[in-house]
Amino acid sequence: AARSEHLAQTSLAVSLIGKSVVALGNAVRVDDSGKSSVTVHVGSGGGEATLKVFDKNGKEILSRSLGAVQEGEHTFDWDSTGLEPGVYSYRVEVVRDGVVVPVQEYTIARVDEVHFDASGIILSSGASLFIPLTDVLTILQ
Repeated sequence: AARSEHLAQTSLAVSLIGKSVVALGNAVRVDDSGKSSVTVHVGSGGGEATLKVFDKNGKEILSRSLGAVQEGEHTFDWDSTGLEPGVYSYRVEVVRDGVVVPVQEYTIARVDEVHFDASGIILSSGASLFIPLTDVLTILQ
């Protein structure tokens, strides 16, 4: 049974090559277009949102106010002019009446390769963005 489950996961992973996925995670790819976007789910009640972008060392390199947001899923487009193309981490902080509202960040990426290692099947989108297959929530067409 475990072998057939592994085979099914392998087939699924390979079928994702060339498709975009939504996964748990907080990575965002920046290209040279000057336009980027992030997708999050904002928890109970919403509030005032701020996007923070971090370099590979965890240093905050950008902060943008996103204004008032409601509870639910949101995609925020933002100006990434001035950032070198590459993969960054991000966080969307939402505060209402001084209280931090829970936010789930998502990574959206096109799958270019599939890797197998001791931790399982890893999807790759370029050189520095790796997504565990178990973190994939949605496959986009």
